[in-house]
Amino acid sequence: MQNRAIPPRRLGGIRALTVLVGVLLGAGHAVAQAPGAGEGVIEGRVIAAESGKPAGDAFVSVPGLDASAVTAADGSFRLVVPAGTHDIVIEKSGFGAEEVRDVAVVAGQTVNTSASLKPQIEQVLVFGRGFIEGSEASALAIQQESKSVVEVVGMDEFTRLGDSNAADTLQRVTGLTVEQGKFVVIRGQPARYSSTLFNGSEMPSLDPIQTITPLDLFPSGVLSNISVQKAFTANRPGSFGAGQVQLQTSGLPAEDFLEVKLGTAVNFESIDSDPLEFNTGSDVWGDIDEDLFDIPFQIVQLQDANIPLATLSRADQVTLARAFTPELAPGYAAEGPDFNFQLNGGKRYDTDVATFGATAAFSYNQQIRTQDETRRVIRLAGLDTVDTRDEFLIDRTRLTTNMNGFVALTAERDEQELNFNFFWVRDTIERTEVAEGVSRLSDEEYQRRFLLELQQRQMLIEQINGSHNVFDLFNLSYRGMHADATRDLPDRRTYQLRNTAFDGSGLFFLDNDAPNLLRRWNAVDEETWSGGIDVSIPVSEHFFPDADFELTIDGGVNKESRDRASETRSFGFTTATTNRFQPVEQIFSFENLATDVTFSEFAGTADDYAADFDIEGSYVQTDMLMWDRLRLVIGMRFEEADFLVTTFEAGTAAGANQIQSGFIRRDDLPSFIGSYSITDDMQIRAGAARSLSYPSPIEISATTYIDPDSDERFQGNPDLEPVVIDSYDLRWEWYPTANEALTVGFFYKDMTDPIERSFSAVAGGGQVVTFVNAPTGEVIGVELNGRVGLDRLRELTGGPAWLPRFVDDMHFATNFTWQDSEVKLDPTGTAATNIKRRMTGQPEILANVQLGYTGPKHVITIAAGYTSDRLINAGIQGLPDEYIEPRISLGGKWSWTVIDPLTLSLELENVVNDAYQRKQGPIYTRSYKAGVTGALSLKWRFD
Repeated sequence: MQNRAIPPRRLGGIRALTVLVGVLLGAGHAVAQAPGAGEGVIEGRVIAAESGKPAGDAFVSVPGLDASAVTAADGSFRLVVPAGTHDIVIEKSGFGAEEVRDVAVVAGQTVNTSASLKPQIEQVLVFGRGFIEGSEASALAIQQESKSVVEVVGMDEFTRLGDSNAADTLQRVTGLTVEQGKFVVIRGQPARYSSTLFNGSEMPSLDPIQTITPLDLFPSGVLSNISVQKAFTANRPGSFGAGQVQLQTSGLPAEDFLEVKLGTAVNFESIDSDPLEFNTGSDVWGDIDEDLFDIPFQIVQLQDANIPLATLSRADQVTLARAFTPELAPGYAAEGPDFNFQLNGGKRYDTDVATFGATAAFSYNQQIRTQDETRRVIRLAGLDTVDTRDEFLIDRTRLTTNMNGFVALTAERDEQELNFNFFWVRDTIERTEVAEGVSRLSDEEYQRRFLLELQQRQMLIEQINGSHNVFDLFNLSYRGMHADATRDLPDRRTYQLRNTAFDGSGLFFLDNDAPNLLRRWNAVDEETWSGGIDVSIPVSEHFFPDADFELTIDGGVNKESRDRASETRSFGFTTATTNRFQPVEQIFSFENLATDVTFSEFAGTADDYAADFDIEGSYVQTDMLMWDRLRLVIGMRFEEADFLVTTFEAGTAAGANQIQSGFIRRDDLPSFIGSYSITDDMQIRAGAARSLSYPSPIEISATTYIDPDSDERFQGNPDLEPVVIDSYDLRWEWYPTANEALTVGFFYKDMTDPIERSFSAVAGGGQVVTFVNAPTGEVIGVELNGRVGLDRLRELTGGPAWLPRFVDDMHFATNFTWQDSEVKLDPTGTAATNIKRRMTGQPEILANVQLGYTGPKHVITIAAGYTSDRLINAGIQGLPDEYIEPRISLGGKWSWTVIDPLTLSLELENVVNDAYQRKQGPIYTRSYKAGVTGALSLKWRFD
C-alpha cells in the first residue's frame, strides 16, 4: 500500500458538500456495519503529519464505490467494501488530500491501514491573474489547467530548498538563468526581455541600468508561489519579450499562525580574507548618516540659484571643498557571521457576513562577503592576436543589510474577494575595494586603486485587487498599484596610487592624473501608477446552456504611467603638492584644501535624464472548450506606447544642453493557444503570438553611465527602436499523478530589431558598453521537465523486501534546456567583430537535477545545476567576443522537526565553488569564487 498526495483539483463541490453535511450530522463517525457476503472491512486511523495528532472530521472514500466515512475525533474510520484491491482517498479542509493505493481486501476479514495529512495553504484561484496558491500538487495543477505555457513553483518547494528570495528559486525553473544573482534570463534571451508582475501589476525597477525588477529583493517568506509565463496571451502586457515572472503574495490564511525564524550563515571564502571597511556611519538597520554622505547643502543652494561652481572665488571654492567628509582610507574590520531574522503571522476571522484575514511578515538579513577577483582588459596586439592591457587583483568587501515588511488584508464572501497589499523593502550595500596591478594604457604603470561606496535601494508598493461575480452574469476583476522606487549612490569615492617600480616593489604615491580624487553622487527615482479592469462573460452558460461546448469571452483595459529620473553630480579634487607620498587623507586634509588642492565639478552634457513612459492597452480574448478535449484561446491586444527621455547637463537648474529621444507607436498583438487533452492527464499545446520589448530609459538616452555593481560604463543610443517578437510554442504534457509530471516543449522566436549589447570605442583606448538594433534575430530551443515519486520503484519491482520504506517518500526532479540563437548585424552600421553571432546572455544548455525526501520529521533536498557558456559582450574592431564560462552549482538542505513547533535546518550552498569567469579570446577578463556558504536556522511556529 502506498500513501500518495492527490491534486486539489480533484475535489469537487458535491464531495465538499457531502463532507459538510456528514460533519454537521455526525454521520461519519464509524457507524457499525456488518459486512455482507463477498465483502470485507477497511479500518484505519488518520493523523496530522506535523503534529501527530488525530485528524477528526476527515472525509474517507473509495473512488468508484458508494463507500465513505468521516473520521471520528480519534482519527479512526471504518469502511465496508467488496473483496478486491481498492484505493482510498482522504480529504480534510486545510490539508492536502492523500491517497492510499492498492489496499487488498479479503471477504470476511478486516484490513488495517493508516494515513497522515500534510497541511496545505488554502487555494485561491484569482481571476485575471493566472495564479494559484498552494503546494507542489497545486503548482502542477495550474500548469495543466493554464491557458498558456506556464511554469509554477509553489511555496512548498522554495521553503523546502531554503531559498531566501525569488531569484534563488527561479534558478531551477526550466529554461531560466539568473544574472548577477537578481535578473532573470528566460529561454536564453537577455534579462531586458523579461518583465515582472506583482499580483498582476507591472513592477518598477531599482536598477540604474535596466527597467526590470531585481528579484533578489523579494524574500520567499512573503510569497505563496512564483509563476513564469513563457507564451504571450492577449490579457498580458504587450512588453512580454521572452516571458513574464509573476509574483503571488500570501493572502487569506487557512488558520491563525505565528512563525519566528532565526538564522546565521558563514561564507568560507570570506572567512579566509580580512574584510575591508570604511566609516559609512550606517547603523545595524542600514540607516545612512546623512551628515557624512549628503551633498553639502551649500552646493545644493548654488544649483537652485543656477550658479556654476567655476564662477566662484577661490576662497568660496575652498569653503565648499571643506564641507565634504574627509575619510578616504579603508581599514580592516573583524569578520562576523551572517544573521537573519523573520517574523510571519496570520489571522483569520470567519463571520456571518464574510471571511476576513490578515497576513503580515517582517524580515531582516545582514550578510558580509569578502572576495578576491582578478580582472583584465585586453587589447589588439597584432592581426588576430590580443594581449593584456590591464591586469588587477581586486580585494572586495560587501556588507549588505536588507529589511522588508509585508501586510495583506483580505475579505472574501461567496464569489467576491477584495485584497489590499502593502510591501516595503530596503537594501543597504557598503562596498570597499582595493585593486592592485599593472595598467599599460599609455605607459606601463603599477597602480593601486581605491573604491569606497555606499548604495541604498528602497521600494514601497501599495496595491488593491478585487474579483467579483456580478449577479451571476459576468466576473469583474480589477487591480491598481502605486509604487515608489529609489536607488541612492551617495558619495562614491575613487582615487588611485602609483608605484615607483613597475613590479610594485617600490613606494606608492598619489597618481598625478587629474582629478586625483573623484566623488560622485547618483540618485534614481521611479514612480509607477498602474491599473486595469477585466471582464469575463460565460457566453455558453447564458445563451447556449445545452451546447456541447463552453465559450467564455474576456476583455479588459489597463494603463501604466512610469516617471523615472536619474541625477548625477561629480566633484574632483586635484592636488598641486609635490609630496604625493603622504597618506591620501593628509594630502586632502582641511589645511591643504586651502593651499594645494583645487576643487571643481565635472559635469557632462548628458549626465542626467528624465523619462516618462505611458502605456495604454486593451484586449479581447475568447476561450472555447469543445468536446471536453479541445481548448482554443484566441485574442488580440491593442497597445499604445509613448516614451520620452530627456538628457541634460547635471548641476543646472534649467537643465541645459537638453537632448530628447523616444517614440510614439501603436501595435496590434494577436495571440493563439490551442490545447488538446489526449487523456485526462495528458495533453498537447500549440501557440503563436506577437509581442514587444521596449527599450529602457538608459538604452535610448544619450547618457553615459557607470553600473555601480560591475563598474562597466554604458552609453545609450537615442535611435533605438522597440523589438517586435513573433513566438511559436509546441509542448506535450503528462501529469500521471498529482505530484508527478513530464513535459517536452519546443519554442521558436523570430525577432525584428533585437536590442543587443556591444562594446563601443572611446577616446584614450577605452571602451564602453552600448546598445544597437540588429536587423534580425532568432531563438530556437527544446525544453524537458520531469518530476517523479520514487515510490514508483516499488511498483516497477513488485515491492521487494530489500527496498527501504523511506524510498516511498522520495522524489526525483530534473529539467534540461537546449537552445540556440543567432543575431545578424548590419555590416555598414557597426564596428562589431562578428556580424553574425549568438544573442548576448544566451547559454546553449541549462540543466538542473533535484533529489528529495519528505518524511514526517525530516526533509532532505539535494540540488545541482549546470549552465553552459554564454556571450556577455560583443567585441568590436577585431577584439573577440566576451563569454561567461560554464558553471556548475551544488547545494543541499536538511530540515528536522525536533518537536511539534520547532524546526532545525542546515543548508550548504555552492558546494562545488565553481569560479565565475569571463573569457575574451584566450584571456580571462574576470575571475572570482563566491565561496561555499553554510547556514543554520531555527523556526518556531505557533498555531
